[in-house]
Amino acid sequence: MFDNGYNPAHDGGLNPLQVGYTRMLAIRLDSDAETATIEWAHNLGYNSTIFGDADKLPSTNVLGCGWPNGGVLNDGSIASFDAEILEVTEDHEDAWNMKITGNPLARYNHSLTHSDKNDI
Repeated sequence: MFDNGYNPAHDGGLNPLQVGYTRMLAIRLDSDAETATIEWAHNLGYNSTIFGDADKLPSTNVLGCGWPNGGVLNDGSIASFDAEILEVTEDHEDAWNMKITGNPLARYNHSLTHSDKNDI
């Protein structure tokens, strides 16, 4: 499952809660008890609120993809990529990771729109 960190129910849907991180998840459902339990979670290191995916492979690895929101990583730095595709093991090791670039204006849009007005 792909958890984009977005909660539309917060504040009546007007100001959605941004959890601040995107995760790939493995969830166990118990239909008798009507519960869901997170069994595995892998934080991508950024918030990807619109697009992303996570699929468990026959190898038990998880194949996922994401796009850093506004080109910003969780630590506040600007991402050096526009999107990524990755395969992660159950032990959170990258089997492989491909970072995709091609639109530097999208990546740096955050720094241009959030600059200090005194610097302009």
